[in-house]
Amino acid sequence: EWDPHYLDFRNQPDRFRYLFTFGDTDVLENVKSLPAAFLVPATGIEVIADETAQLNRVKDPAFDPERRVVLAAAPAGSIPASRTGGVNAVSHVEWISSRTNSFELNVNAGEPSILVASQINYPGWKAYIDGRPAAIISANYALPSISVSPGPHRVRFSFEPLSFRIGLLLSLASSALV
Repeated sequence: EWDPHYLDFRNQPDRFRYLFTFGDTDVLENVKSLPAAFLVPATGIEVIADETAQLNRVKDPAFDPERRVVLAAAPAGSIPASRTGGVNAVSHVEWISSRTNSFELNVNAGEPSILVASQINYPGWKAYIDGRPAAIISANYALPSISVSPGPHRVRFSFEPLSFRIGLLLSLASSALV
């Protein structure tokens, strides 16, 4: 109740569902939250090089992150959107494992797509599709994403920062010296 705008959330039933009140705190469910990883058809790619313009586009109420994705550059070697894919194409993302510094997914793309992970794209993230390295592209201003061709794939994201490897190497060298 400390924020005079807290009732604004209750007035948006298409976006927030009121669950209960505990003390002076309302608990609401965001019914439009996205999954931790999801596919966006390649036909929904919007290439915007300028970061300020990317952020403005993502903040636009008309932007639909389930059907559109903002990329700073077109994916390298991207597959053109299929004329056979689209509304009837079945796509699915299934979580296999999730660890502190990595996660694995089974991805079945019904058409050329962009797989977006709902986390911050820190330098050091690596991606692999079917065991082969894949280029990570910053999506929607701050999220890691990769281009996925149609069909089933095993996808792994792993946090492997160079600074960690250098630190490990220096620690091992120091230990050997001591």
